[in-house]
Amino acid sequence: MTFYGFDDNDDGNPNNTGTDIISDPSVHPVATEDLGTYDRPGTLASDKRLIAAGTVVYIPALQRYYVMEDTCRECIRNWSNDKAHVDVFVSGTGEPLVA
Repeated sequence: MTFYGFDDNDDGNPNNTGTDIISDPSVHPVATEDLGTYDRPGTLASDKRLIAAGTVVYIPALQRYYVMEDTCRECIRNWSNDKAHVDVFVSGTGEPLVA
């Protein structure tokens, strides 16, 4: 498990780097920490072969719920090598760091 925010948002689309844009919005229009409850999960990125977009998961170590709604290039590389990897969005709100 890793963490990401505006400055390292990297779903493979260079236009999304430095923003809160997510590849598969299902609960939120953009990446968010939200409340971390089942009804208001935060944003999670991974490989869609590992976790289907829109799936809500609970991460015991963080005691929070997340919804899979973003893509992570490193997660895709890892899953291609049989290594599970999720990337949790932890930045709150803020200005994009890349124009």
